Amino acid sequence: MVSKSALGFSIGLVASLVACTPSSSRSAAPVTSSAGVVAEAPQSQRPEPSLGTRAALGGSPSASSVAEPGLVAGSVTHAPPRHEGPLATFHDALRDLEAGRRKSHVRIVWLGDSHAQADFWTGGVRTALQTRFGNAGPGFVHLGMDHYRHNEVEFVLKGSWRMRPKQPSSIERWDDGAFGLGGILHAAYAGQRIAAMTVKDQALAGKNLRWDLCYKPATTRDRFELTVGGAKELVAPSDVEPRSLRHLERETTGEHRLEVHVKDGGPDFCGVYVVTDPSARPGVVLDNLGINGARYATALA
Repeated sequence: MVSKSALGFSIGLVASLVACTPSSSRSAAPVTSSAGVVAEAPQSQRPEPSLGTRAALGGSPSASSVAEPGLVAGSVTHAPPRHEGPLATFHDALRDLEAGRRKSHVRIVWLGDSHAQADFWTGGVRTALQTRFGNAGPGFVHLGMDHYRHNEVEFVLKGSWRMRPKQPSSIERWDDGAFGLGGILHAAYAGQRIAAMTVKDQALAGKNLRWDLCYKPATTRDRFELTVGGAKELVAPSDVEPRSLRHLERETTGEHRLEVHVKDGGPDFCGVYVVTDPSARPGVVLDNLGINGARYATALA
């Protein structure tokens, strides 16, 4: 059985996308018969579904939603209408992306519980949005998590790895509270201590990908070998600051693969953020931050 809080936590974003329609659409009222029964409105009076509604339901865009900047009627040019409501900025960003006016990615952060963690729901929404508005890459990915899946990435994990907090759905604050975007830290403590990920989405083959590896050093003894594409390097922090999250940014154009091999110490890995170069073509990124057993209070902790 799924609790209301758990289900609502997972599907809140999709529900908002479907429910948020422009004010111009909401103004068209249904036709009511004399008996008080709501009848279906004539075709000419039916509201056009919002951009977000069609995207969430996988529908195709209408002619008005894909128009280039300004709609020309005779000699008069009209600016495209903007959306209203709590997700107005989001809908306007998708409209601008589709019309070719936007220069940066549209990024969605999906907080969820176990229903989202396996990337079934989130993966389906990601694919639908990226197919229509542009594929900007897998987004945030955990590194070092056992039994983890992402629709666009393959993983290899060798040795023994631990997760912190041990119970990731805890609503109690743990340690210094610095976990990075994913809310979970992973570190290797025995065996080969290797974690690798390869982007398997063929639509991204040959494109330039940007990688942002987030890690948290524990001591100055920490050493790990980082391989991104064909380039290999040794990472060794010269100092350790409390609550210090470090970022290593790299790029690949051929083999879209990243690997960390811990050599000494016990650095924690917050995850990897992988996106395309927006200057080539901006698109949609959907970060899946689902955690098994999570509640709203999990993220707040």
